[in-house]
Amino acid sequence: STLAKIGMAAEVAQAPSRRLANRRGAVSSEPITLSSSSSLSDLTIKKNPKSQEVSERIERTIRSNILFSALQPDQMQEVVDFMFEVHVNAGDTVIKQGDDGDNFYVVDTGEFEIFISIDKKPPVKVEQVTAKGFFGELALMYNCPRAATVKAKTDGSLWALDRATFRKVLLESTNKKRRLYESFLENIPILAPLSHYMRIKVSDVLEPVYFQDGEFIIRQNDEGDSFFIIEEGEAIVYKDPLPGESIVELKRLKRGDYCGEMALLCKRPRAANVVSRGQTKLVTLDNDSFTRLLGPCEDLFKTHMSDYTRLYESFLEEISFLASLTKEERRRFADALTQQSFSDGEVVLQEGEPGDRFFIITMGEAKVLKKADKEEAEEVMTLTKGDYFGEVALLDNRARAATVIAKTRLNTVSLDRASFNLLLGPMETILRRNMQNYKLFDNPNNIIV
Repeated sequence: STLAKIGMAAEVAQAPSRRLANRRGAVSSEPITLSSSSSLSDLTIKKNPKSQEVSERIERTIRSNILFSALQPDQMQEVVDFMFEVHVNAGDTVIKQGDDGDNFYVVDTGEFEIFISIDKKPPVKVEQVTAKGFFGELALMYNCPRAATVKAKTDGSLWALDRATFRKVLLESTNKKRRLYESFLENIPILAPLSHYMRIKVSDVLEPVYFQDGEFIIRQNDEGDSFFIIEEGEAIVYKDPLPGESIVELKRLKRGDYCGEMALLCKRPRAANVVSRGQTKLVTLDNDSFTRLLGPCEDLFKTHMSDYTRLYESFLEEISFLASLTKEERRRFADALTQQSFSDGEVVLQEGEPGDRFFIITMGEAKVLKKADKEEAEEVMTLTKGDYFGEVALLDNRARAATVIAKTRLNTVSLDRASFNLLLGPMETILRRNMQNYKLFDNPNNIIV
């Protein structure tokens, strides 16, 4: 409103009644703080029924005010629910300059004129407020004298909210949020080093964000400025495919999983895409809060990242065809691997489709089915930990020759085509020799897919 722009606000007198009440004298300002929780805890407030149309109209109106713009959906709904209706007649003085103000008003119907008197001179009209307008917002923050007078030009109705109710709604919402997020953070292993006090501090600055199905939470190569933890729903992680290749899911994130830490810790662009699967609710920390509050966890985050590399290096040493790689080559190989998990019965590779990845099984079992000239595909073997597949389609740039399906929960590490060509070029001779020795799937380490 114009009043906000000139640093003034028309405030409203104490008025739980449905008509305008007498005014009290001016008192000193009183900022809203959480320290007032004891005085607010016994305050009884009640909701005032209103139609969905009216509720939506009020919310649209106050959402543009900076005092309400940061409210979460549940907070906003409570604020609207507790607003009460005040009827006025033409000529009524809604608020009077110099009186103490307790209420904030949203105009539902009617026209209202705002007057300001400077240095005891006759009041001057500075603004006219109609439906969808509001005034008196400073009353929600401070118990201070009104900066202007507001009079009803016509009959009308207002929706009002008093300061005590507003403070109680925000206080209870903040405490509820703190308890909820503190409990949530306690169950995230990587945040275990945080003290109880630090968990409270993190809880207070976490901001909920919402994404619809298919929306990008993180985009590959973007600058990293936020850290995310999934509170509800799921998200899919994948890297941008090369031209002509299809998207391959690398990982699925669920409640308690996090993403975005690598870009903040390593000061580098996002390494992958994270996309919402269905509606997803996450909580987020900006870069500054992440660095300031999660400092005790930084080493654990970095250890978690390097543990994957060390784990993969050790795992790769056990795979025979990679035995000739030097330690440095194995490290580079491990750095390029990405995790990918599959549920029981999920198709990993489909016979006849283009090949774009090379897989090594780290846990679980998969079955290989080959159709050949038959109408129905037949199971020809089982793959277990340490077995690899998918190399032939990449070496010869041809379609998959068999289907691979997870028989149990299946964990794999994989290389995309570019990494495969770069890192396994020296291994091509060994891989092709294995292909020549291959006979009717009698060796599960040499699957032609």
